Amino acid sequence: MSNPLNLLLPSEQPRPDRWRWGTIWSLSPLRVRLDGDTEPLEGTPSRLVTYLAIGSRVYVHLRQGQTPVIAGVAGGDSGGVILLDDRALSGDAYVARSNNRLTIPAHLQGSVKRYEIIFSGGFSGVTSIRAVSVWFNNDDQANYRSYGHYVGTSDSSYTNNATAYPRSLYAQSQLGSARLNLLSRAPGWIYWDGSGYYSTGATVGGTFTTGGRWNGPTSVLSTINIGATLLDDTWVGDSNVQLWGYL
Repeated sequence: MSNPLNLLLPSEQPRPDRWRWGTIWSLSPLRVRLDGDTEPLEGTPSRLVTYLAIGSRVYVHLRQGQTPVIAGVAGGDSGGVILLDDRALSGDAYVARSNNRLTIPAHLQGSVKRYEIIFSGGFSGVTSIRAVSVWFNNDDQANYRSYGHYVGTSDSSYTNNATAYPRSLYAQSQLGSARLNLLSRAPGWIYWDGSGYYSTGATVGGTFTTGGRWNGPTSVLSTINIGATLLDDTWVGDSNVQLWGYL
């Protein structure tokens, strides 16, 4: 028979996600010891980084009831790199672009030196090259300047001054790939440069380079949205975007 007094006790609350630094204890099997602990964690953690060595300093994501995840590794002059967010892109890419949002964990906001966006995407059924915009802190006002140049099936350059639709990347009807480097020198200021490949499927496709800056409301970078600049564009299957941070 259960004790009726147990009903008066507060229910156990789930522990929130935690982030801890640790050290690689062994590689086979993979074990990590968290700072402050004397023994490694039980079981084999998942990993989002490729290269590890015994003694590597790693950033570990702890989630109640789930396998710990090695999300970043420190080392060299960069100080460390960590996967901040990873999102599949699907459905409407213009009206619903607010759904395609990358979020920087609150405890890391303001401490990341450089960001890198890894993009693999395209727009379903389109027959021409499309610009892809990246917006910061939900700012969709004309606070962006951008330059874009693409070559391949055609050769064109575009300059946009005081625009709400920066040409941050390019894509066409099949999955392409791109990297966008972001530097934040002060709250409300982001500078970027990008390069990548757009794919048409039927033809070779082409490459592109971009650059620009954002000068918006003065606040620490917390979210990044990605989407189309034309109405009715939709993401092709398996489109994806990742946000990495260099600490």
